[in-house]
Amino acid sequence: MIILIALDDTGNDRENHTGHVLRELGDLLEENGLTGPGRITAHPLMKEESLSTGQNRAFCLRTEAVEGAVDRLTAVARSFVDEHSGEGSRPGLCIVLPEILDDRDRLINFGAKCLKNIVTPEQARVLADRLTGVFLSEHGAGDAGMIGALAAAAFRLEGEQGIFFEPVRLPGGDCPRLATVGELLEVEGIDLVLETDGRDLELSDPVSLTGDLQPALHKGRAVLWVRDAGDLLIPLMGARPESGH
Repeated sequence: MIILIALDDTGNDRENHTGHVLRELGDLLEENGLTGPGRITAHPLMKEESLSTGQNRAFCLRTEAVEGAVDRLTAVARSFVDEHSGEGSRPGLCIVLPEILDDRDRLINFGAKCLKNIVTPEQARVLADRLTGVFLSEHGAGDAGMIGALAAAAFRLEGEQGIFFEPVRLPGGDCPRLATVGELLEVEGIDLVLETDGRDLELSDPVSLTGDLQPALHKGRAVLWVRDAGDLLIPLMGARPESGH
């Protein structure tokens, strides 16, 4: 069974970055035979200084839960978040089971709302309580993190509005160097290579590489966006610019 595990606000300015905490939680769940491997995405939230520390992003892990392990997995996750949250943080944990979710559109609409409006923890709590297949909990010093956790799960469910947290490391060869689109499509962690203006790419098109790559989440897939720089394609770190078509 596919499962989404989302976290927000486990850290402060000095420690416990939420993305790293979620990675450690994912590793723990896998080591204990509760899930398989999975990838983490980072999702931007509306900037609201009273609810954020540093970059306002929430994180979501998509993985596969072992049959019958959801209750145990949830208990382990709750305990882990309690133990690995920074002082003064207000973490939220959200777990979504897409296969039994009874109103996918309502959850996705909540994520969209968070990008444009200030949403309260109570609104997040009420929605989660009304949906089948959604678990939401508060931890630490407050309940603000529930908003971002629920929104991150919504974005990952939709397959948009995120970048992959862990960069794709290129096998062999030092950078800077050139690679073709076809070669990049063979790299684990990249599903598609797309040009920002929609131009069709050839497998032989050259791409200038200067380091690790950071695909974006687009239509549920890991997409490496590139821009046309004349003779070469230049990879973007993360999401497609809003000016793209």
